[in-house]
Amino acid sequence: MNVENKSRLIPGLIITAGALTVVLLVGIVVAISMSFGSTAEKSVASPPPVTTSTGDSDDAEQQTVTESTEGKSGVDDPEPSGSTETEEAEKSDDASSASPESDSKPKSDSKPKSDSKPKAESEPKVEPKPKTSKKSEKKSSGPTKSQENAIRSAEGYLALMGFSRSGLIDQLKFEGYSAKDAEYAVDSVDVSWTEQARKKADDYLSFMAFSASGLVDQLKFEGFTEKQAQSAVDGLSVDWNKQAVLKAEEYLNFMGFSRSGLIDQLTFEGFTSKQASHAADKVGL
Repeated sequence: MNVENKSRLIPGLIITAGALTVVLLVGIVVAISMSFGSTAEKSVASPPPVTTSTGDSDDAEQQTVTESTEGKSGVDDPEPSGSTETEEAEKSDDASSASPESDSKPKSDSKPKSDSKPKAESEPKVEPKPKTSKKSEKKSSGPTKSQENAIRSAEGYLALMGFSRSGLIDQLKFEGYSAKDAEYAVDSVDVSWTEQARKKADDYLSFMAFSASGLVDQLKFEGFTEKQAQSAVDGLSVDWNKQAVLKAEEYLNFMGFSRSGLIDQLTFEGFTSKQASHAADKVGL
């Protein structure tokens, strides 16, 4: 009986020992595979794990494991992107700071060049021609045959009697010269119009009596200016009392006058009251 029990126990022990051996082998294989897997994971996850500032160790371990499983594709992206954005921002700032200089330089350079050069070139072209008077133009071109004849006629009239400028032009036009030729001739002769006024005053006094103011008015009527007429009369050596007597005699030759009427007429002619009374006395009134 004891022998049978022993024989039954031996196979059970053998089975138990084999099972333990198998379990040990499986454990060894699992341990080897786990150690090999951890080694492979460590070799693949080459960059250091990114740690957070929360201080929680469990979260750090989870984040480390997650980052290690993600691999190379997702771990290193945030940092380069941030640096790239920073570099692009710095480049844009540099470009914006440099743009005003690039804008201002062409303006400051282009204005003097575009404005100064055309002006310097155009100034000689637009210089106004010197103005020349009609008299100089006529003299430079030379007189026509008709103008030469008008000059000769003007000189002939001035040799005979006194003329004002306008009076001589009218006389030449009356002779048949054109207004252009008459003006050319009068402006071409060498003459003093004040001297012509004195000569005209002498001409009037040679055949008619005048008061000083009456003679000035007569010269102005002939075309002389106020200044020319007054200068001519002031330059004469005339006895105005004698002129008043002559004027009174002229009136009495064709008409009767009372003393007061004759005095009034002489004062109307421009004589003074003293000169008119002197003339009335001289004619016997």
